[in-house]
Amino acid sequence: MNKKEIFKRKLFAVICFLINFNLLAVPFYSLLFLDFSLPQVQTFLATAIAKALQMFGYQVASKDYALTLFTINEIARVNITVDCLGWKSMYVLSALVLAVTYPLRKKIKFLLVALPAIFLINYLRIVSTLLFVLAYGFRYLDFVHGILWQEGLVAVVVLAWYLWLRQIKYNITQTKLFFR
Repeated sequence: MNKKEIFKRKLFAVICFLINFNLLAVPFYSLLFLDFSLPQVQTFLATAIAKALQMFGYQVASKDYALTLFTINEIARVNITVDCLGWKSMYVLSALVLAVTYPLRKKIKFLLVALPAIFLINYLRIVSTLLFVLAYGFRYLDFVHGILWQEGLVAVVVLAWYLWLRQIKYNITQTKLFFR
């Protein structure tokens, strides 16, 4: 097989991946458009966060998906929104994995481990952010949450996908569409 033929196969594989990934983006954008929520999961996460913060000695009250944080100087209310659940990160990782040509059973096996890990990392992200702002002040909340941790979670998703691809030693010359 000459270099031109190898290039064509690799290009076709990349095109198939991009088509699959973009098709999997349709449900994602539909959920965003419909403004869906998961109040029971939000409440569960808020309760778990409150318990973790209480273990560190902070006064925290949770009601539904709202946390009330008490410090010596201030009282702050933090809502655990649907975006706090890390669902977007989990969905994107799922889409990246499903868009790759590889046996579905092995994709699901990876996702059964990776998705709970992403949820746990997201939980630790929220707890560590709140611990930081409880210790140093709420004026740092936007910086820590918005700049450091959101990009950090994107990096975790890309790294998890990359490590999975590396582990399976994905053969880029095998091509087929996900929905075929």
